[in-house]
Amino acid sequence: MLKAGQSALVLLALLGAGCSGSADRSDLLLVVVDTLRADHTSLHGYDRHTTPTLDALAAKGAHFERAYAASSWTLPSMAMLLEGRARSHNGGELYAGTDNLFRATALAGYRNAAVVSNPLLGPAEGYGPDHEHYDLYPVGPSASNNGWYARDVAERAEAILAQPDDRPLFLWLHFFDPHAPYTPSGGSLFPPRRDDTRRARFLAALPESQRELFDDAAYEGIEDRIALYDTEIRRVDHALERVLKAAESRNERRNGPGTLVVFTSDHGEGLWTRASMQGEPLREATHFPYLFSDHGLTLHEEQVHVPLVLAGPGVPSGHRESAPVSLLDVVPTVLRLLDLRRPTGLDGVDLLDGEAIAERQQLFGVTSRYTSALEAGRHRLHLPREYLVEQRGMGPELFDLREDPGETAPLDRPELSTRLAADAAAWRERYGERPATTTPTDPRRQELLNRLGYTSGQADR
Repeated sequence: MLKAGQSALVLLALLGAGCSGSADRSDLLLVVVDTLRADHTSLHGYDRHTTPTLDALAAKGAHFERAYAASSWTLPSMAMLLEGRARSHNGGELYAGTDNLFRATALAGYRNAAVVSNPLLGPAEGYGPDHEHYDLYPVGPSASNNGWYARDVAERAEAILAQPDDRPLFLWLHFFDPHAPYTPSGGSLFPPRRDDTRRARFLAALPESQRELFDDAAYEGIEDRIALYDTEIRRVDHALERVLKAAESRNERRNGPGTLVVFTSDHGEGLWTRASMQGEPLREATHFPYLFSDHGLTLHEEQVHVPLVLAGPGVPSGHRESAPVSLLDVVPTVLRLLDLRRPTGLDGVDLLDGEAIAERQQLFGVTSRYTSALEAGRHRLHLPREYLVEQRGMGPELFDLREDPGETAPLDRPELSTRLAADAAAWRERYGERPATTTPTDPRRQELLNRLGYTSGQADR
């Protein structure tokens, strides 16, 4: 457990606890589930009942059907989510001296607490100094690569919610279960599928030269692992039910105005949807390495389309938004709902402002390999970085998500591709500079990245 009570900002938060109105503020519960792609939730129509608690929460609040992470791996995605500011590089640290959601709540008299099962989100990346309680999964040779189980995160959260403290609480929970290696406690809750149509879909994603490698063992192994992935989602959903009940009990004891709940994910997961990326080393640990199973390299739909639900004070019940939104929109929305000061320079819009959402025509994304531009919710261009063009001869690919939601058939529309490429390049130039940071360097960081399955290139900063 990391404690950061000596932070000047936390001292300000303690002083702010006595400020007029702070005790009357809503609690804030931010739930982030690592590696949860939207189309594997029953909320988004998945045929396995993976998210009954989330489904019920969405019915009481607002569901954003096309929410997009701005990156497909944890560190840059979480930094953009928590700061509300775009960045076009792959760095993931929270910037020292830059406003973020933790700082805004601490300065308003909130007691900030977190239970984080992804060990990457630690002090080396700037996490913790704005918290009175920061419970981070420990790093060490005996630690599991899969973090705490969801039940353990829920148990720690329940203990925080049970503490006799009437100050408004901002509790961030980061579940890690759906991240590889897919090892749910108690085994799978779902029987693995065996379906010729699904098998043909995996086979079709492979280049013809590799299709002979896709035998029964390869197909059945993929389906076995997807069943485990779905099970881990269901385990998180059960943990969410426990946490929501504990939050409700706390609000009753506190006689407070309620809890604003934000539920989302930092990115999706490949799950063998498409062929492994040209020129990348094959990762034998991913069961069938010729198909890409994880995340962090590209920005296709399965990598960046994530669930997003808001519920609680100020959120209209049963609200549905079908237009594309960004996780950059979370901070401005939460600050407005909690009546907190909005800093200058935020790049998102209010998620409940339909006009602002409709007016925004483009969303951008970034990894170490690609920049993407999504226009009018329909056309997405994947623009490879210059070194991929020079060294591997790769070029941009344009897809029509309305006609081709799986992004399998690139369009030949040179004028549109050229215009979106120019827009993506301009965005990358605008948001590429990193502010000065005093974040300390952790020599164990690369070892941890490797243990979690990230290559050094994927983590380029």
